[in-house]
Amino acid sequence: MTRHITYVTGTRADFGLMRSTLELMAEDSRLSVDIVVTGMHLDPAFGRTVDEVLESGLAVAGEVPVDLGAGGAGMANAIGQELMGITDVLGRNRPDVVMVLGDRGEMMAAALAAVHLNMPVVHLHGGERSGTVDESVRHAITKLAHFHFTATAGARDRVVAMGEDPSRVFVTGAPGLDGLD
Repeated sequence: MTRHITYVTGTRADFGLMRSTLELMAEDSRLSVDIVVTGMHLDPAFGRTVDEVLESGLAVAGEVPVDLGAGGAGMANAIGQELMGITDVLGRNRPDVVMVLGDRGEMMAAALAAVHLNMPVVHLHGGERSGTVDESVRHAITKLAHFHFTATAGARDRVVAMGEDPSRVFVTGAPGLDGLD
């Protein structure tokens, strides 16, 4: 049985951290991996980095363009657009698992869409601390997720302290380190 996993990416930063892991996953015959591309990837002002995703050879399940306005209201509007667009892509593709990394709004939109479509969510890099608005978003994603892959034991402890089932929280390290030569 092949397990279909969809990863959602919104920036060069998160894709760069996950690229080598996603490529290894795609080589595994037990897995079918595709990507939903949104956010800064599709904006020419940020270099249209979707081209890097396409050049990777990984399957793209869909693109969700958004208007990346400035400030908090702009970000909130973009998250709303991402929620609607990602819901459409996930509804069509019906993955077995949705994977998100970190603390950005597009990841929160993906997690919220997946939860409402009854799709399990895997969250990477939960339990970390930044002291910024990103921390609240990261913790919200943690509460939406079903499985947690943390970078450190301390992050795992924080995820468990938030009430997550310890049997679903794994210290896997930082996937971005796998891409370093």
